Amino acid sequence: MRKNGYARDEVLFAGSQSQIEIEERYQDCLVIVPDRNARRVDGGYLVDVQVFPVDHFGMVMASVDGKLFLLVDEHKPDGLLDLEPSSLAAQASAHKQLQTADEFFEKLGDFVLSLSGRDAYRKVVFELAGSAQRLLAKAHDIAVLNAYHPNSKSLTRARTFATFRSILLKGDEELFAFVAIRSILNLLSSRSQLTNTASIEADVPVAADLDLPVSLNFGEALHSLNPINVIIGSNGQGKTRLLLGLAKAARNGMLSMRDNVGTDLSQSGSLKIVAFTYEAAHWGHLRKQGVEVESMGIDSASWRRVTSLIHQIASTEDGQDNLRQIELILAQFIPTDEIFLPLIARESDGIARICLHEFIEQLNANLLAGVDLTKSPIMKSPTKGRYSLSSGEKSLLSFCLSTFLMTRGGALVLIDEPENHLHPAFISLLVRTLVSTLVATESRAVVVTHSPFVVREVDRSAVLILKRNTEDLPELYRPSLQTLGGDVSMIVDHVFQDGSIKKAYERRIDAVIAERVAQGAEIVTNDLEVDLGNDGARYLHAQAVLAKG
Repeated sequence: MRKNGYARDEVLFAGSQSQIEIEERYQDCLVIVPDRNARRVDGGYLVDVQVFPVDHFGMVMASVDGKLFLLVDEHKPDGLLDLEPSSLAAQASAHKQLQTADEFFEKLGDFVLSLSGRDAYRKVVFELAGSAQRLLAKAHDIAVLNAYHPNSKSLTRARTFATFRSILLKGDEELFAFVAIRSILNLLSSRSQLTNTASIEADVPVAADLDLPVSLNFGEALHSLNPINVIIGSNGQGKTRLLLGLAKAARNGMLSMRDNVGTDLSQSGSLKIVAFTYEAAHWGHLRKQGVEVESMGIDSASWRRVTSLIHQIASTEDGQDNLRQIELILAQFIPTDEIFLPLIARESDGIARICLHEFIEQLNANLLAGVDLTKSPIMKSPTKGRYSLSSGEKSLLSFCLSTFLMTRGGALVLIDEPENHLHPAFISLLVRTLVSTLVATESRAVVVTHSPFVVREVDRSAVLILKRNTEDLPELYRPSLQTLGGDVSMIVDHVFQDGSIKKAYERRIDAVIAERVAQGAEIVTNDLEVDLGNDGARYLHAQAVLAKG
């Protein structure tokens, strides 16, 4: 409602932040301030916006980022768009009030809004409380429309364009907010202690009289959250001992946690600790102290447990939203529409299984009660019929479900050499799905490994190398080369090799070059490199140049 320059329970558009009156002129409002630049995209124009929730007392205590997708007018598909703040400001000034969403619609056409992630929605909900859902719907927010008004014209039109999926729902945060908006709106305080944690530091006990300083960095890489840190070292360096010590430090409240501006987050409550390992016996003492320990690997019994894991997630308070997030994660490596859950057969309909997607969308108490927990899920394709996943795919599926279930609400996840028994091709998938799962549950993870295939999936700012010094004491240091997308052989050299020790192929190349130099023969690399791989060829050319010099 807007009257005489005052507004309540309205979505308003402003040309600049300065137009937002704070002296109780606007109450329970959502004010959208578009950026001055609009870029052409498939289906219309995309505009970055700032969104200001104005509370019941007319106060603006926060702002969040978002994107406004203005849909092309069906009758004027080539029409130009004028989103200069001056034009909006001029209209607001002329009427001594901001534009309503309806007025904006009449002037510029249909649109949808998308906020930047779950934290943005939480801020809006925190400021607007019970008005948040209604105002976000008025603002044509895609997450709220999808949850409560799925057949709305604005949402239906927006979905037909590639922009909807490729830009508005580009990242994990946007996707998880889109499918879990009901949970966000219903649980105002549902924030993990680790949501904003950008660094963790601790003196970690690794021996009876020795603490090792550990500094973990969870900043951004490639403009995305990096919720994983990796500690790499060869066998015998004490990686598992370090992970056990980190769990002990966390259990005893010895971690220093800070956000990206240095605010101390360490005293914000007890921290859930979850460990994944192939050697569960090593964690017996810590398990008794409250650390949740999960064995890795897959066999027929643990594969049958997948049905139970899905059932447990479905049984949580926000089971449907949680399963929708799981479906997004699993879709990265298996066709989720080919996963079928076993049902207790009923004589009335004889149905013995249900597709995972249908199970999620139809979820209710009766369906939940009908799941047969004694049987494994099956994979079935319209083209190839019933088939089995590989052991690697089964391991990933089980790992994702267990991680999601155990880390709901946020946890510090400690993973001991997850690459064991996995083909290198699956290691990349493991890290990718782990990242998505950690983002979904707002958790952080520390992975210890000896695999360069794990390390090359992580930015060097989140990698630590564990080695023993000349006094046989453990030390941690960051790599000097970029590990993210790095060459595996270079990572191996950097982490494991002593530069003074030559490889066998290097010795053979040295011998050939020395022989030709002694004979006064020309060093022709072309006839030698045909028998060498890339690393050998690079070494050959470098040594040939030195010999000629």
